[in-house]
Amino acid sequence: MVTLRLDDLLGDRSYYWLAQETGIAYSTIRRLASPKSERIYYTTLDKLCDALECTPGDCWQGSQFQNANGLERLRATLRRLSDQVNSSKY
Repeated sequence: MVTLRLDDLLGDRSYYWLAQETGIAYSTIRRLASPKSERIYYTTLDKLCDALECTPGDCWQGSQFQNANGLERLRATLRRLSDQVNSSKY
């Protein structure tokens, strides 16, 4: 299972802070932090990364990505997706 590492990335900041910083609803942030979350929109991921000053590849953890090769492949894929999102903004 792949999960979003929101709690790790937030540090001492709160979901409320993140909601205020991104404009994403507090309930959406709580849902994304839950292991039951099934999807995330690119625009939401982009807002989270901007606020948390991270890349999409920094956001994920999962048992199938524990080895270095799997994690590096995931990060490379997420970088490509991030580049696609960034290049299509304007």
